[in-house]
Amino acid sequence: RKISAEETVKECVTTFSRGAPTQACLSANALLTCAIAPIQTECGEETSEWVIKYVTKFATAIDPRCKLASQLPIGKVIGVGCTAEEEAIIEHCAAPLNDIGARMEELFQGGLQAMIKNVNSLAPVFAGGCNLTDEFRQCAAFLLSGRTPCVVSSCMIHAGDGICDQPDPTKAIDDNLSCVFAQVQEPSFAKCVRSTLTTVKQFTLSSFRNILPKFVDCTEEIVRVKCGETPIKACLFV
Repeated sequence: RKISAEETVKECVTTFSRGAPTQACLSANALLTCAIAPIQTECGEETSEWVIKYVTKFATAIDPRCKLASQLPIGKVIGVGCTAEEEAIIEHCAAPLNDIGARMEELFQGGLQAMIKNVNSLAPVFAGGCNLTDEFRQCAAFLLSGRTPCVVSSCMIHAGDGICDQPDPTKAIDDNLSCVFAQVQEPSFAKCVRSTLTTVKQFTLSSFRNILPKFVDCTEEIVRVKCGETPIKACLFV
């Protein structure tokens, strides 16, 4: 109740509670997206898991096809509220882009230190994703136009915003990654790393995505001042 009264969450709760049955899946996803991170922080993991289960049960009872973000595969382009034919189009168009997600999963194996050590390996993966994102947009143009109820998961599609439109995306990625990780020398940034990322027992892309909202909240101010908005936006879409 305390969290639902906060302005950042209140609107999502209102939309979810007043939404039409046809919008149940979208409003449920929106609610979880804006509410779970503060619930985890204020109320703990057990409470957040209960909320996820409750919202999931509600949404899938109304729309059995509904896919909640917590159930989605990591690093894949997914359709929500789509017909079988639309799902087939997404699967076909997104196949090359989904391979990027699989490669990212590999880079996260070996824990946090291994990921930091291999940070230079992320640049070519992200750079390759820029071209593949353009190809996906062209291939699935009809579904992305908003003319059907089918909604395409935007995380992988928007992760390159502010980078893919640069003259040299690889350099832009290197510059942004280098800037973010250089902040570890700052005491406040290092404290955020210790209180969020290093608390993860098994460091995978999935666990990284779960802890990322807390990490972004903690480091957002210093990253915005030192590196600008682009790294923050990229993190929010992982």
